[in-house]
Amino acid sequence: MNLTKLLRNQGFDLIDGPVRGYKPLQVWSKKPFNEVSFYAKHLKEIILNDEVVLNEVKSPVMDINSSVHNEFSFNIGLSVLEDVLKGTDIGDLGLKNNIKGGKSVTISYDNAFVEEYTQHNLEQYIHKGDIGEGDVPLLKQLNDNNLLLISGVIYAKNMTVDIDSKLNFDSELVLKLNKIADGKVTFNNSNSKSIKMTTELTEALPIAVKAYRIVFFRSQFKKIELITDNKVFLNDVF
Repeated sequence: MNLTKLLRNQGFDLIDGPVRGYKPLQVWSKKPFNEVSFYAKHLKEIILNDEVVLNEVKSPVMDINSSVHNEFSFNIGLSVLEDVLKGTDIGDLGLKNNIKGGKSVTISYDNAFVEEYTQHNLEQYIHKGDIGEGDVPLLKQLNDNNLLLISGVIYAKNMTVDIDSKLNFDSELVLKLNKIADGKVTFNNSNSKSIKMTTELTEALPIAVKAYRIVFFRSQFKKIELITDNKVFLNDVF
């Protein structure tokens, strides 16, 4: 099954770039025709509320595993993979310089979990909250419906990559890649035309986010509106 489609069905957008600093309750600003920009590290910085408690829910995501993946053409896949690795402590392995020619690259994750806040909890918090005294710029942002709220992030502790070729890979290539990786990842030949890369990450890797638009009308809060289920939020960010 396609990983992007599975995540989208759950309201999440896949992170496929090197930037991985997304956290629940971050606030971003998106003006028409402009890129998304960071606005606040926590919802409490813009909405004040001493009555409603924000409750984080953490749970395993059982349907993200090695059978759910994204498959790319060879060059695109290596570019995506290198961007992902740059967002970890693994860094740049120089895969493009060492793997010449191929058919496809397939990326999957395992041992995943989610940290998120429910829509009801967030709406109750904003509805019963207030902004700081005299914060006219914030009120304008809210009335223009420019602010986006990250409600959840999915993390994974394991990643598997299958690199396939129409021709046989050099028998020495796996040894060379493992030497470059220096134990951070493991490369194996599943057969002469396929190389499998596996890693158990020292820190869980953010792989997807769920985000809502905060909707106001005439200075009154109306709702939060899910935006990561039908559009590529992250491509608008970076």
